Amino acid sequence: MDIFMEKNNKKFVFLICFLLLMTGLFGDNFRVAKLKSIEIPKDYSPVTVNVGLNEGLFLKIPKDKTFIQGFEFEIKIPKIVATYRDSVIYTFYSDVSPEPKENLIDYSGKKLMVDTIPPRLSINLQTFFENNTKTQKSPYSTLLPFTLSENQENLAIRFQMAMKGVPESFFSSEFSITIKPILKDEGLLSINLIYPETEKETETETDISVAKGNISLFIDDNVISDYSKPILLKTGTHHISVVSEDYRNEVRTIIINQASNSVLNIELKSISPELTIVAPANTKVFLDDVELVTFSDKISISPGEHTVKFVIGDYELTKTVFIQNGKSYEVSLLVDINVLESSN
Repeated sequence: MDIFMEKNNKKFVFLICFLLLMTGLFGDNFRVAKLKSIEIPKDYSPVTVNVGLNEGLFLKIPKDKTFIQGFEFEIKIPKIVATYRDSVIYTFYSDVSPEPKENLIDYSGKKLMVDTIPPRLSINLQTFFENNTKTQKSPYSTLLPFTLSENQENLAIRFQMAMKGVPESFFSSEFSITIKPILKDEGLLSINLIYPETEKETETETDISVAKGNISLFIDDNVISDYSKPILLKTGTHHISVVSEDYRNEVRTIIINQASNSVLNIELKSISPELTIVAPANTKVFLDDVELVTFSDKISISPGEHTVKFVIGDYELTKTVFIQNGKSYEVSLLVDINVLESSN
């Protein structure tokens, strides 16, 4: 009698699968008691939902797939379902419409695959977008026999009975489904170059204008021709270099984290040389014979030969300095006291 029932159940499962496949040829309309809808959080954290028999789960695929290469479905199977082999069928659909609503039971979509729940307590299923198809098989997951298109908006999974003669408690069992995005090992870097400010030399405008010179930007010794938008980089440490004849060269190191948006601000400095003067209080300082009212701050100076003169009372000291672009100079007046000791 048991052998007879097992044969009949197998025939019934085969018939159900055949009918489902035939239905897919002529229109993928399906009915569920409930279709639960979920979205992937902005931080890409996993989402867990309980789904019962004759119910389904609707995944709304994010429009921004910059960091997403696929999805993983970890399904925990109720013990009673695992006990009755081939008792439940699961089906994947894409392009499901309309969007799930409460009390709505009829939907349509493109059928992607049909299979029976295996006699295990859990299964791990993975699918990838077309341009990110996984090539290596994993012992811990099963690669689904379909890929996702880049413009795909949703993906749904549905559970339905495929066997008769099961206990009444069977129908109240639920599948715990955890969906998490499979992330690329990459992150985005936005580079903001902050140029030196120069005042507009007009009578009516006193706003600050930005003087932009020619620069070359390198990331890990690779030239970046367009850095006006975020740059996709592998996770890890990267070296950024800014090389220019109009500004001082800048070097930065940054760590890119997975699925993150990093911002690097680089303040460019003019190659115009700077002069710092250090002298005691009450010292008169002349730069090229022009007395400085104050010399506590750095002074922008043109390249070439310049003369710095210090006057303290009746004493006068003069120093000539040859100034070059891209360098900083400090001219200091050192006052010291010498003590000489001699024997009578």
